[in-house]
Amino acid sequence: MHRLRLHARMTLYFSCLVLGLISAILVVLDRMAEGRIREEIALDLITARRVFDENYRLRFQHLISDCRHLADSPRLLAAVDTRDPATVLDIAQALQENGHWDLFTVTDGRGMVLARMNAPGLRGQDLSSYEYIGKALHGDEVTATVDQAGALYQMASAPLRDPQLRTLIGVLSIGLRIDDALARTLKRLSRRDVAFIVNGQVIA
Repeated sequence: MHRLRLHARMTLYFSCLVLGLISAILVVLDRMAEGRIREEIALDLITARRVFDENYRLRFQHLISDCRHLADSPRLLAAVDTRDPATVLDIAQALQENGHWDLFTVTDGRGMVLARMNAPGLRGQDLSSYEYIGKALHGDEVTATVDQAGALYQMASAPLRDPQLRTLIGVLSIGLRIDDALARTLKRLSRRDVAFIVNGQVIA
């Protein structure tokens, strides 16, 4: 009887020991699994950020390339040289129709609007205080993300120069809207939900 009780105690002891070891192993495995999951999530987010940054950068690259090309357009330069808003507006409209830009703005050498395709009635408005316009007025090519009337745009600006004298006669700015189509594209490429928010409001 004594031996049976001793055997039962030993069995209970070893059972508890085994259960304890199993529990410890399960805890370790669970923590390892959590660690791997966290690492995978972190790596996934890093990859998604890289995809987002690369596509955003490429949009800017295409924008500044288009802007640079348009800034050398003889038709546009000749129109700006007249300083006549109606003439500039006609040429700007024709150029925009051949492109895919959501914004198309031309100013004179002081930053005053000669043509603004999304708001034709604002000609004469002083945009020299806008950072991307101001830098272009100093001869720089500029890219920026800007908020206009609650909408976000990727913008590119380039100086317009007299073909002969190379003096600055104006600034061209073109832009692409950051919209649902872009958000869907970035979501598909990054495999992550993408949202753009302005002043606490989701705009895309």
